[in-house]
Amino acid sequence: IVHAPTQREMKGTAYIVMAMEEIVERYGSRIRWTLVENMSNLEALEIYRRADLFIDQLLLGWYGGVAVEVMKMGIPVVCFLREEDLDFIPSGMNSDIPILKASVETITTVISNFIENRDQVETLSDQCFDYVMKWHKPENVAKMVLDVYSGDK
Repeated sequence: IVHAPTQREMKGTAYIVMAMEEIVERYGSRIRWTLVENMSNLEALEIYRRADLFIDQLLLGWYGGVAVEVMKMGIPVVCFLREEDLDFIPSGMNSDIPILKASVETITTVISNFIENRDQVETLSDQCFDYVMKWHKPENVAKMVLDVYSGDK
């Protein structure tokens, strides 16, 4: 399980660390927890590639660029998504989001459920990759932006 805070306060890293302390206490050696900080991008990417789960953030309400990178690697992401903001994204995108939604209050439960239900990992991994290729592939993003600017949507 990996978390890579670019800004600890904005990402809710203190809450994530507390949740992970509880998770490690509960599951012991079954869990390897890595906080990715103060290293090169290449070192960070190597850690991401070995991850089973990536925790993005618990406070901002949307996922960031690193979450997109790891989803393209097929790594499931935990993130707080602000429900009222989902109205501002394309409707199909909303129904496709493969992110494990969590908040400060639910993070420990969400991670525990992921650990206890390992059978979901392969399906979620495939969904993450497909989601990125559909909604974040540069050609598709450019078309969506062009549609908005041209008034087609």
